[in-house]
Amino acid sequence: MPLAVVGAQGPTSRSAPGAASKTRLSSPESRGSSSPPTLGEGSPEDDLALADATGPALLIVLETLAPAERVAFVLHDMFDLSFEEIARILERTPVAVRQLASRARRRVRGADAPQADLAPHRELVGAFLAASREGDFDRLLAVLSPGVVLRADPLAVSMAARRREHGAPDLAPEVHGAAEVAKVFKGRAQGAVPAFIDGEPGAVWARGGQVRAAFLFTLKGGQIRALDIVTEPGDLAEMEVQVE
Repeated sequence: MPLAVVGAQGPTSRSAPGAASKTRLSSPESRGSSSPPTLGEGSPEDDLALADATGPALLIVLETLAPAERVAFVLHDMFDLSFEEIARILERTPVAVRQLASRARRRVRGADAPQADLAPHRELVGAFLAASREGDFDRLLAVLSPGVVLRADPLAVSMAARRREHGAPDLAPEVHGAAEVAKVFKGRAQGAVPAFIDGEPGAVWARGGQVRAAFLFTLKGGQIRALDIVTEPGDLAEMEVQVE
């Protein structure tokens, strides 16, 4: 479902008052069409040659990253630290660290990931949104990791509290565990649509031609490990979003 608006500032504005917005749109056709070679796809000799070539090449690319991007990418993608752990190191929010790692990952890849490579993650996000809309608790549990963490920024928590009498969920800054997170989303996500956020599958909620909320997913092993609800305009303005 095309939606020709993305970004906290609406379809015609690229910047927030007093601050530059990095929100950019791209079409699905602009994404890559083939995957780079990976270890294990060829002969042992090919794998050794690829490994020898990749090491120095990766170091060169890492040198082009901003220091914070490099730290976020290396610690998360290579050492498997959580965004929360890295956030404490960089003294930034987990959402900001996630964006740093995403931008670095895309630069390291050299281009947007092919759509086919992201298909399993897109399907997982789609399954979550469908189960949420239909109020299917068991299907929500199936896509959520048992230790899943839901994080909501202060504005999202405040908005939910103000609309509780109208049926909004009882939203806390953090919710832990599949059952508790499923309770929050059961029967929700009616207006959320799939999107690529900083090159990764996610979802957004738009109103009046403006993105008001972004849903950032951390996916691993075929399940959702973490979910961040971002509604702060400044954070939204920093995201590069492509709505499907």
